Amino acid sequence: MSKPPNQPPPIPIHLPAVLHSRPAQTDASVNAGATANILGKVATPQDTPIWICTLHDCNRIFPSHERLGMHRKRDHHTDDVDSAITTWNS
Repeated sequence: MSKPPNQPPPIPIHLPAVLHSRPAQTDASVNAGATANILGKVATPQDTPIWICTLHDCNRIFPSHERLGMHRKRDHHTDDVDSAITTWNS
């Protein structure tokens, strides 16, 4: 029977309760030409639906109200799909 390998103890991570802001630093390597070629777009609620289950501090994110409902039935054992929801969709 082999012994498990020695593992170092986990390093505790201590973050402050509030992360204070600070001024942004300029990136001198970026110019106007480089930013013109960046791919991206502004998301709207119609493009990116987000449904968050906030029941019992669950905070899981779902792409549709139907998927959130399936999660509620499976993980929370409830048919309630109208309360404790955060969304920007109506």
